[in-house]
Amino acid sequence: YNVPLSWQPWFFKVKTVFSKNEQLVDSLKNANKALDEQVQRQSEKLSRSYEAKERHLALLNTMLNSVPDLIYFKNIDGTFLGCNRAFEAYIGKDQTTLVGMCVDDFGENDQQINTLEKQVLQNRNSVEQRIDTDTKSYLLTIAPFYNEHQHLLGTMGIGRDITEQQQTLHALKASESKFRSAIEFAANCVVLLSLEHTIVQVNKATRKQFSEQSNLVGESLKTLFDELQWQQIKEALAQLLDDKKK
Repeated sequence: YNVPLSWQPWFFKVKTVFSKNEQLVDSLKNANKALDEQVQRQSEKLSRSYEAKERHLALLNTMLNSVPDLIYFKNIDGTFLGCNRAFEAYIGKDQTTLVGMCVDDFGENDQQINTLEKQVLQNRNSVEQRIDTDTKSYLLTIAPFYNEHQHLLGTMGIGRDITEQQQTLHALKASESKFRSAIEFAANCVVLLSLEHTIVQVNKATRKQFSEQSNLVGESLKTLFDELQWQQIKEALAQLLDDKKK
């Protein structure tokens, strides 16, 4: 079919429009392909990042659950964010039950810990406090924790079992009390001295022997004897120290 000459300019314009549309479609296809590739790369990157965070979280949970210390995290409003297995055993609840709840919800309101947590949130400094239960003693450290932008998120508590240390301390105090009693009521004079020969402690017999001295503690032993006696005592003390070092 022969196109009339008068129609040819219009056919040319239509052809030009179709050609431009075809170019535009090709450009859109190329742009979509580039966008798809970019989205794919970003998705792979996000996937790797997510997997890395999952590994880090799993490692963190493993570490938290491996330590014997009680560890918990709380929100600013005092609700639990998480804890380790040691804390679960201590409070008698699993983490899934604790999250989003307060200690008050379990009827175990501990005003001492609540007060410490409020103090930490207000001052943004860590605090330490010994917490005693019927059978255990814990050294509780409560500290604030933040996100990567240093925005306060809540508090973290770490409780270390110091029951054995407390029992040892009490035993030492009891032993020291018995030792002091034995010294106090000994029949002979007993004087405890510093290395500089300053009197640290005396017993009843010593206070009676030197009753003219109003206060013996803090005085030099030298003041109780004449020069000849002091030289003899000084030599004897020096010999005792030498024998102790051997």
